Amino acid sequence: SENNLFGTGNVVALDLNSGETNNNYVLSFENPRVNDSYWSMGLEALSTEREYDDFDRSQTGGAITFGYPLVFLGEEYLDDMRFSMGYELMEIEIDNVEKDA
Repeated sequence: SENNLFGTGNVVALDLNSGETNNNYVLSFENPRVNDSYWSMGLEALSTEREYDDFDRSQTGGAITFGYPLVFLGEEYLDDMRFSMGYELMEIEIDNVEKDA
């Protein structure tokens, strides 16, 4: 991950995790100050596959998130707290289900 991409303050992360029974791939991006405002925006794309004992599951999808700091409430300790709202879209497939599952 990179917490200050090209000196812009943007955060980019790539998570690649592969094993015998699972594969996880996640790419995320966050802009903590969209157009130099207090609004933040995040994007995420993912693909995962996992083999369980009696079925296999794969999912692909993404998410978008918007946030705003709670500093407008006036308390200094709220500087690091944010209100955020997001939308997530996933396609989940279940395959190879055993008959006695």
